[in-house]
Amino acid sequence: MRSVEGVIILAQESRFKLVDDAGITKLFVLAHDAPIEPQDLQPLARTQARVAIRYEDTPALIAGIVHGIEYAGRPRSPDYAPSPHISAHTARTRR
Repeated sequence: MRSVEGVIILAQESRFKLVDDAGITKLFVLAHDAPIEPQDLQPLARTQARVAIRYEDTPALIAGIVHGIEYAGRPRSPDYAPSPHISAHTARTRR
């Protein structure tokens, strides 16, 4: 399992783009066991939340498959709770 930190800049359904600290844009898709739902990605993208994700690469896809996601460092928006863990409940209640 690999990991990366960065800012979510775009989200559509269960897919999203993340820009890492080196400025490289990466594509990701939520796995079925991810701790958040696809609709929870929009608030993270809208506020450009800084997150840390755990993902696996697969040769069959151009996107990494995300199995874990949590806040990284200080949230960029006061709309989010100080908890470092993202849950579906937290993301939905912070819209």
